[in-house]
Amino acid sequence: TFKTGMMYGQLVVLLYFGQEQGDVVDLVSPVTWKKAMGIPSKSDKEVSRQLALQLFPELKSSLSRKKDHGRAEALLLAEWTRRTYE
Repeated sequence: TFKTGMMYGQLVVLLYFGQEQGDVVDLVSPVTWKKAMGIPSKSDKEVSRQLALQLFPELKSSLSRKKDHGRAEALLLAEWTRRTYE
């Protein structure tokens, strides 16, 4: 837990300094982007993986295992960002 908190703090500082150079940073909660992407609340990680497979069929080999759910959620967050800020 301590290491996670430290990494989060380092990330926030890094993002803060990035904003000073003109980059825009928005922190979004998982509830927000998952709702917008149609992922039901309290659903398991497999739902995210299946949605990512539908949206990115060309990445099937990178999302083929159940433990690839983290990669799937990263793709879905990137897709939410693209849809939101385009």
